[in-house]
Amino acid sequence: MIEKLAVLYLSGFDHRRINKDTAPYVHSLSEKYPTAKINTLLETFMTTTIWTGCYPYQHRVWQVRIKEERDFDIKNTLDYIPDIITTTFQCLIHSITGKFNLAPVPDWRRRRFDIRTTKYLWRDSKVPNDLSGLDSIFSILGRDNYTYVFEDKFSNMIRTLSKQFVKNKKLEIFEGHGMDVFTHWNIDNEEKMNGAYKKLDDCIRDIHTECKNRGITLMLFSDHGQNKVEDTIDISAIIKELGIQNREISYFVETTKARFWFHSDSAREKMLDYLSGNEKGTLLHFEEMYRYNIKFDDDSYGEYFFVSNPGIVFHPNDFYHPLGNLYLALTNKDQRNRIKNPIIRGCHGYLPDNECEKGFVMLLDNDYRADRKEIEIIDIAPTILNLLGYDKPDSLEGVSAFYE
Repeated sequence: MIEKLAVLYLSGFDHRRINKDTAPYVHSLSEKYPTAKINTLLETFMTTTIWTGCYPYQHRVWQVRIKEERDFDIKNTLDYIPDIITTTFQCLIHSITGKFNLAPVPDWRRRRFDIRTTKYLWRDSKVPNDLSGLDSIFSILGRDNYTYVFEDKFSNMIRTLSKQFVKNKKLEIFEGHGMDVFTHWNIDNEEKMNGAYKKLDDCIRDIHTECKNRGITLMLFSDHGQNKVEDTIDISAIIKELGIQNREISYFVETTKARFWFHSDSAREKMLDYLSGNEKGTLLHFEEMYRYNIKFDDDSYGEYFFVSNPGIVFHPNDFYHPLGNLYLALTNKDQRNRIKNPIIRGCHGYLPDNECEKGFVMLLDNDYRADRKEIEIIDIAPTILNLLGYDKPDSLEGVSAFYE
């Protein structure tokens, strides 16, 4: 059993870039210590799945769910106002309060959904704020036995990391989202990417040295890489081209996945005929999502899904707004490229069998061995509990990746 565990969760730290030239220290660690690949999900926001150890169809935190009452003919006053005006107003509210989730989604679509994620609400640095009421490693350990720090700017992440893992807790987690954000907007610049990986590699070397000196075991993991973006799909333009009316369809568009609910046979026929012949992605009925561990028993989270191929994204999507794009470009230097072109440069969230969706985990302790060469994303939480000597509750579906 490990007395003190430090977990370094580096979203977007791509295993394909870890080599002797780009990240020599982490590469050497992968050859010395137990390591496994991580199979992930058809999803970009996996925080809830990681810390609860169960899949989206079990914890039900998965972007949006359509409301049971689907009478969408009734209009309100906002429906007569152009979408760009209502969404701009919503974005302004969010910029002031930080409390308006999915502000770029027009009101006539937004009010059809129950929003089941908190991706764009401010995150509590003590614990992710979308786990309330769910069994997780945090509820099992108890508030006094862990710390959780989140950072989504790369430069801040590098500075902040040097101050981590000094709280004398059983479990200390640092979620560094900065590499993921940096890659989204800089993957097309190899010099910048190589420089960022070298900085992070040096930082991990220093952290590992400090952890060893203080008797702390370090666990490092990433849940995906990214592919360069080469092309786009505009769902709103397609719907307009096909002559589908707002009352006939509901849809929710992420960067690599679009969900559809149809309210007329005509709309269903037109859209499915178009998408089934589109070579830029894969069309899936919700029951076909079962093969990717998205096993909802009805169409409330999506009747049909269209998943783009690696290197292709949906733009615009329901996380994009011109005002938000400008704000992020001006407030985060890692995203300055938004000013020149608002289309994301690198992305993930494709079908899980693509290599850019593979993550990795390594435990820097040779008293343990990796039980398998590949694990599932739901195995992270049970792994942490097992290392710290806690029993896994039945609600956690995964199993530990490492054993003594």
